[in-house]
Amino acid sequence: MCHWRGVYGSYSTIRLSELGKTVIVVEERSQLGSHTGTHTDSTIGSHFDIGVTVQHDLPIVKDYLSQLNISLAKSRTADPRTSVYFDFSTGRPVPGYIPTDPTPGLIGYAAQLAKYPYLEEGFGELGPNVLLNSKILEVDRSSANQAKVLVSTPFSRTLLRCSKLVLTIPPKFDHLNGWDLSWSEESLFKQSNIQYNLTVINVSPKTEYQLAVLPGIYKLSPSGIPDPLNCKSGSPKALSDSEVKKKILTSVAGLQLPAKRPSAPELAVYSSHLPFELTVTPRAIAGGFYKRLYELQGQRNTYFHCCRVPYP
Repeated sequence: MCHWRGVYGSYSTIRLSELGKTVIVVEERSQLGSHTGTHTDSTIGSHFDIGVTVQHDLPIVKDYLSQLNISLAKSRTADPRTSVYFDFSTGRPVPGYIPTDPTPGLIGYAAQLAKYPYLEEGFGELGPNVLLNSKILEVDRSSANQAKVLVSTPFSRTLLRCSKLVLTIPPKFDHLNGWDLSWSEESLFKQSNIQYNLTVINVSPKTEYQLAVLPGIYKLSPSGIPDPLNCKSGSPKALSDSEVKKKILTSVAGLQLPAKRPSAPELAVYSSHLPFELTVTPRAIAGGFYKRLYELQGQRNTYFHCCRVPYP
């Protein structure tokens, strides 16, 4: 059984099916895809992506997406000729801003990776084997030979008897209600914190490297169709949807762009991607957090496969 979330879940499910395994997918939403999404403009019928749009340029990624008949294109960074830099906390431009060179940071990361190589590891047709709009109510992994999973579907409650479990959602403690977590699992998972052709990038003259102050907008960029802009926002901690929406609209309304008239911006569509990039403290990493996390793989017939835990 796979508890689905995004590309990790889809890849795990299809790959296990190719290997001859019988797979049941439990997905809380009405469709598969999780962090991917598409908005259709009601006026002209054009589409643009509002979720994850970038994948690593690796053979395994290309082979997998080709199976799904998904075409790929080279990702483009913001064009400096049509990019402007603003401090979104004041709404004013930052004159003379020059993007920082990432080379020193990458060199520093490479040095750490040489010392701790395991850190790098962190980064078909399913048919009736998908349970959409379904939720796990209880998990019993007390048996050495199988795991029992009670699932609520739109039609009934179903008891699944599985030889192995693959969890592909971020293993955050408050997302695992009903799971019979071991002491090791619980102690680890509780540590998760975790103009139409113009690109407006948020920078701050008050921070190191002039990085944007968060919570806040990273940038506003063209969506590919007239009027709506693509907005990416982030926060160092989880916020409610209402808080994020208010922050976005307030920041956009306060931008002092040339020729920009007073306006009341609206959200055409909104999508949250929490939890995203779960982290722990440097002290926890130094104390062997990830080594102990990887040791959970296979225990109690359960495997974890997401952005935080590599599949063995």
